Amino acid sequence: MDASTILDRLAVEQVEIRVVGDSLVASPASQVPPELVDEIFAHSEEIAALIPKGPTARVVFPDEPPGGAANIAEIRFQGVQHGYVLLWSSVLEDLVAFYGTDADLEKIPPGFVPYSLDELDKLFADENNEWSPDSLRLLHHAKKQGAVVTEVRREADDENRSS
Repeated sequence: MDASTILDRLAVEQVEIRVVGDSLVASPASQVPPELVDEIFAHSEEIAALIPKGPTARVVFPDEPPGGAANIAEIRFQGVQHGYVLLWSSVLEDLVAFYGTDADLEKIPPGFVPYSLDELDKLFADENNEWSPDSLRLLHHAKKQGAVVTEVRREADDENRSS
C-alpha cells in the first residue's frame, strides 16, 4: 500500500492526520483501522511529505466532557511518546496542552493551558468520575490562573465521610 492510498483510507474513516514536529498524529486515533497502523509506520516519511505541516495536533472532543477511556489513553500515549500533545477542546473552547515533564512544559507554545499527565490521570483515572462541562470549565479557569490539580474527590466521597 502506498502513502496516497493510506491517506485516502484515513479520509474515508474520517481520520485527520497531521505532521507535528517530526511525528504524525491521527485524530481520532481510535478510528484508525488496525490493519493501517503498521502501514502508517512503514510509510510515515512518504505520508508526511504528502500533507502540510501544522503547528498543532487538533483533536476536537464532542460536546460533552472529554473523558472516555479511548480519548484519555490516546492523550496519555501521545504525551509520553512526544513529550506533549496540543489540543483544541470544544468543551472548554480553548487550547489545551498535556505534557510529561517540566522540560516538555518549556516546549509548549504560548496560548495553550498546560496540564501535566499526572493531572490528567488524577482527573480521569476513575472511569466513574463524570465531569459536567461546567465543572470542567471551572477547573480550566483555575488552571489558567496557575492552579495545580493535586487531589480529586467526588461529592459522593465527601458525603460518605461526613456520615
